[in-house]
Amino acid sequence: MKKIFISGMNCSHCETKVRNALSEIGCENIEVDLESKVVTISNDKKDEEIIEAIEDYGFDVDRIE
Repeated sequence: MKKIFISGMNCSHCETKVRNALSEIGCENIEVDLESKVVTISNDKKDEEIIEAIEDYGFDVDRIE
C-alpha cells in the first residue's frame, strides 16, 4: 500500500481527475481523502510513474510513503 500526498486537490472534481490519472496507469483500490489531501492505493507502481501520471493532470505530488 502506498500513500500519496498531493498539493492542489481541493474538490470532488480534483478527486475525479486524480482517480482517472491513477486508473490510467493500472492502480487499484484508490481511496481519496480530500481533507488531508492523501490518496491511498493498494498496488506497487513505481513512484516515478505515479508522480508523472498525477502531474500530467496538473497536481503536485509532495511525497509518497
